[in-house]
Amino acid sequence: MARSNREIPHYYLQTRIDASRALHWMEEENRRRPVETRLLPVALLLRAAVLALKDVPDLNGYWKDDRLQKIG
Repeated sequence: MARSNREIPHYYLQTRIDASRALHWMEEENRRRPVETRLLPVALLLRAAVLALKDVPDLNGYWKDDRLQKIG
């Protein structure tokens, strides 16, 4: 792990998104639900990831044998 961290180039990407509408929806939804069925904020993140993969299916894969293996 230390070797790969030292020898393989890394880059970092970040962006900000306005999730206020989604968070407001989740708060309202959770008010209607019993405690045991309330949603967590990570549910919104997972939903966003699913929608992004529908838009950019080439990102859905894993690295094996020095190449990207696409799923689907």
